[in-house]
Amino acid sequence: MIKKFIAVHGGAGFLSESSEKQVKRALRRACSQALCSPSNDPLELLISSISSLEDDACLNAGYGSNLTLSGTVECDASLMKLSESIGLFGSVGAVSGVKNPIRAAHTILEHSRLDEDVLKRTPPLTLVSNGAVQFCLERGIQMVPPESLVSERSLSSWTLWKTRLQEEETRPEHTETLMQDTVGGVSFTLLPNSTVEIAAGVSSGGILLKYPGRIGEAAVYGAGCFTSESQCSHKLRQVAVSVSGSGEAITRSSLGRTLSEALELSICCTSSALREADHVDDDVHSILETTFQNKFLQHRYQPSDTQAGALVLVVESTKVSDLEPKMEACLWTLVVAPSMSIAWQSNLDPKATVEILRQPYSSDNGPKNPLSTICTRLI
Repeated sequence: MIKKFIAVHGGAGFLSESSEKQVKRALRRACSQALCSPSNDPLELLISSISSLEDDACLNAGYGSNLTLSGTVECDASLMKLSESIGLFGSVGAVSGVKNPIRAAHTILEHSRLDEDVLKRTPPLTLVSNGAVQFCLERGIQMVPPESLVSERSLSSWTLWKTRLQEEETRPEHTETLMQDTVGGVSFTLLPNSTVEIAAGVSSGGILLKYPGRIGEAAVYGAGCFTSESQCSHKLRQVAVSVSGSGEAITRSSLGRTLSEALELSICCTSSALREADHVDDDVHSILETTFQNKFLQHRYQPSDTQAGALVLVVESTKVSDLEPKMEACLWTLVVAPSMSIAWQSNLDPKATVEILRQPYSSDNGPKNPLSTICTRLI
């Protein structure tokens, strides 16, 4: 039997308690929509789930995205999938009028597989702004009037903060509303022959009142999402990462790639004692926390740059003599932000599990507690 798994997040940022119910509903719907797909391709699972999140006004992606300084919607999105040990990637940045930016990113990813260019030009990984829009138009991606992506909530928030910006006034009780976030997810399929396919993706409307043309981590290779695999002796490890939070800080640290490659490199560096199944969690836990701390938290420019969260999917296949490989899959959640909403479900589960993770956080001084790390065993 084929096993399919999807995990999504509504972003790492500030989520008011009054919005919890709506966000939980959006995450459940995204998981359900993904698993209703007849496809066994993890990319298709992600596209279905992230498209659902983009269509929900309570999240900062697609419809309902934060508005730029000019009052317009400009979205970023990217996808990455392992294919024959190669990470296929596609992304769009600062696009307007694209109903589902994640589908535009997928079109670019698929275009990168082609070898039909008469001039042998290298296909793009990323397209932005008008060039990305033209590319989408030529390939039948659904377009909508740009103003139709502006929600009542996003317009209200933009009006409030644009006024405060013009008055050069900020009030501490309102600064939490500026903490916005990127949505995304990770997925895998386990085929009957024990082959695993894995993918990751993100989509974002960016920060409120951003400069038009700004792109964040959701459009940048290695920042918002990443996949990798490594093999050493009897073990194969595959990793998918989806990141959310302070875009510029995440981009500077290439956080998605940094976390993924730390796990990739460690598989050949750990001692044989740590390779025992009972100790895998402790090993991965230590690597993720150390990497997050040393490569991201210690290199921030200001306290607010510490805001981030990540879903990290780790699938390991261990060969035991001539028997079928022993499979283990764990979903790790790393959070250093006021809150992060997550959900996950497999095709064997009757419904999605949804959680809102919260921790004390100061907009002036960053997190009051250390990085929170949670592990959920899937197989």
